[in-house]
Amino acid sequence: MIIIEHILEFNQIKDKPGDSFYIRVCFDKTHDLKESELRFIKDDVLYVDNTMFRGAHGLWRAWKLDEYGHRLECGIISSQMK
Repeated sequence: MIIIEHILEFNQIKDKPGDSFYIRVCFDKTHDLKESELRFIKDDVLYVDNTMFRGAHGLWRAWKLDEYGHRLECGIISSQMK
């Protein structure tokens, strides 16, 4: 019964956005990008607003921010597990 409860709970939340947080990146991601991937450089600040983009583990949707915290550009980045 516990497994069924966990499956039902997972199905209820899997298509909802994940948690959100801010990060300052410590490396450049500028080459060999896929169409939807976000380009960034060291010291850019990103706002990650979905840690399970399209229900996929390891894909995060993030926004590149300007110096005032305004959202400039949105794209996908990989988490460490990807």
